[in-house]
Amino acid sequence: NAEYMGISNAISQLTLLQVLTIDLLENDGITNEASHRIAVAISSLKSLNQITLNFKNIDDDGVISIANGLGRLTTLNNVTFTVPENTNVSDDGCSSIPDALSSIQSLSQLNLNFFGCERVGDKTLTSISNVLWSSTSLKKLHLRLNK
Repeated sequence: NAEYMGISNAISQLTLLQVLTIDLLENDGITNEASHRIAVAISSLKSLNQITLNFKNIDDDGVISIANGLGRLTTLNNVTFTVPENTNVSDDGCSSIPDALSSIQSLSQLNLNFFGCERVGDKTLTSISNVLWSSTSLKKLHLRLNK
């Protein structure tokens, strides 16, 4: 846990960072706590324009924390977010990512992989629709949904 705090603190100091990829593929439950720390770190990266996030062990609270961090990044052009299989994130959790991205008009590439959403419901579908309507510069789109 201290290691994740150290890494997230270091990431938050990289003020010129433009591209970030994080794959937390551990199976021991640490990654949900780490997702909150990472959310805080990424929200301070004002130069970031590309982010890829993949968490093996995440729940609704973790996804919502990440969404809150992403929503503060107005310079994002390229976003990839994966909710892996067997995580059972709810419709509320899955909808939080496109909700956060709907205010970012600079998106040119969006890749949402919601394999692990226990059910992609109306809330998530509406959120995805809203981000598509608001992202006027979108050039590449990839959606993978469980319904």
